[in-house]
Amino acid sequence: MQTVTDSLIVFAAELRRALRSPRVLLVLFLYLALAALTVLAAGFIAQKLQTQLTSQGQPTEAMLSPKAGFLAAFFRSDRVLIESLIDVPAAVLVVFVLGRFFLSAYVALLGFDSVSAELQTRSLRYLGIRTSRSALALGKGLALAAVVLLLVTLVHLGSFGYALATVPEFSFGEAARLFPRLWGNTVLIGLAMAGLTTLCSTLSRSPALALTLNLTALFALWVAGLVSDGARMVRSLPGQDGGPSWQERLGLLVPSTWSTEALYPDPGRALPAALILLGFAALFMTGAVAALRARDL
Repeated sequence: MQTVTDSLIVFAAELRRALRSPRVLLVLFLYLALAALTVLAAGFIAQKLQTQLTSQGQPTEAMLSPKAGFLAAFFRSDRVLIESLIDVPAAVLVVFVLGRFFLSAYVALLGFDSVSAELQTRSLRYLGIRTSRSALALGKGLALAAVVLLLVTLVHLGSFGYALATVPEFSFGEAARLFPRLWGNTVLIGLAMAGLTTLCSTLSRSPALALTLNLTALFALWVAGLVSDGARMVRSLPGQDGGPSWQERLGLLVPSTWSTEALYPDPGRALPAALILLGFAALFMTGAVAALRARDL
């Protein structure tokens, strides 16, 4: 119980410090600026394409083809998933997809020195006298997760607000139904990455090394995902028999694989994937606690 209380105290202090940090505000600005530019670009392209199709006498339903190709490039060409997202406004869709792609890097930039900087200056040893190391790791990890939650929420509210203002057929009811699905999916991957960043920060006394370790881990996960998707595509080719190979099963170790699974409209398929993503976050945080408890401050 004392560890929980101390974790909340550390969390509140770290969150206040993070929200006043110029770097956090800069990353927030960059995230919002990228999202805003993406929304404007997507809206401009969609409007130009619609005008061109209308002038040529073609139905505007032809715009669905580029959108389907965009979705297929990011979601394994899965027909069920693509059909469930095909009616999402382009601005919302592009911000969501790019947010999933860049969020891991944003989280790494936000929290790579959350523990390593204090290990480098050895100021953490004084905090360790007043509270447990477990509370320090948990509090710092929760503060980073809260900042990520704030970033994701602001960006998604902006993209949905823009879509409601510019897409007449996109109703408030549709937005209310769709928002929890896309927002929740991004939050889940963000929480997992916050745990990974906290773990990397506890493993190194140098912030630069912690950032390098974090980015290396993200690159390794990205490569593992590519290998798994490639093996899945090979197995789907005509004439290919047999079950999933070890290369395809490698994707089970990648959070983005489960993030895609959690996006399916079927709750029976999405809910277990969401729980696995939370398991990744818990596993990484457990590793961070164990690393901080074992190391010399």
